[in-house]
Amino acid sequence: MSTMFETRYQKLNKAQKQAVDTIEGPLLVVAGPGSGKTEILSLRVAQILKETQVLPSNILCLTFTDSAAVNMRDRLSRLIGQEAYRVAIHTFHSFATESIQKYPEFFYKGAIFTPADPISQISILEEIFEGLSYDNPLRSVHPDQGFVYLSDVARIISHLKKAGVNPDEFDRLLEENESDINTVTELIGPLMEKTVSAKVVEDLGIAQKSLAEKASFKDAHSDIHARTGFPSLLHAVAISLEEALIRAADICKNEPVSKWKEKWFKKDDGGRKVFKDALSLDKSKAVSSI
Repeated sequence: MSTMFETRYQKLNKAQKQAVDTIEGPLLVVAGPGSGKTEILSLRVAQILKETQVLPSNILCLTFTDSAAVNMRDRLSRLIGQEAYRVAIHTFHSFATESIQKYPEFFYKGAIFTPADPISQISILEEIFEGLSYDNPLRSVHPDQGFVYLSDVARIISHLKKAGVNPDEFDRLLEENESDINTVTELIGPLMEKTVSAKVVEDLGIAQKSLAEKASFKDAHSDIHARTGFPSLLHAVAISLEEALIRAADICKNEPVSKWKEKWFKKDDGGRKVFKDALSLDKSKAVSSI
């Protein structure tokens, strides 16, 4: 363990090393996504085991997602080998479930609860889909494959759960998205009907500045985006368009803007160029009810 530990430890900055070396008492690390929190936690567990008499089975690590828990276990196993599988690494949900199963007498009068497996989840969703009205945009059925949008809905629900977004918040986000779609359509829609030329690129530059201003104002005043951590659609479009315009200017070609156009816009049934998210808005709203 010592060689691998030292190699990874030396890659940390001063504050990260302090976090790893602090093995007694409470410690709070405040850091953004991708800044090395999982690595710090892995090394801190290894440091505790190296410097103290604590057993691996007496350490508990909690995280938010299954993928983060798997990542944590993988990093730790490369540091301490098989002992990593004695450390309790859980999501909050799996830890709670295991606690209920281990000590059932303390929960719900001994009733046994287990998370729904994938087959049960599909069965529950199929029952809900069967109850949808025939004009519901998600009610589409393939004769051999069943409900066309069922797997998409299951994936979206999983994403929303991992992000901690409840149905009411999802409704609010969709309302904000609809407003953003209208803004983008008003500012950029007419330009998308034209072939990308130097003049169109110039006009898009003006429109992008207006989008960026509106996005900044919205992000500063929208409580739902602050609460959920989701940036506004307006913000995403403004940033994406800015990057395309910068690339086009760098290479003196319109190709990056043409690719941006293909990414965000497509023809509707009437042959008009429309913002892609507008075409799926009705389905997204239907997901909320499910």
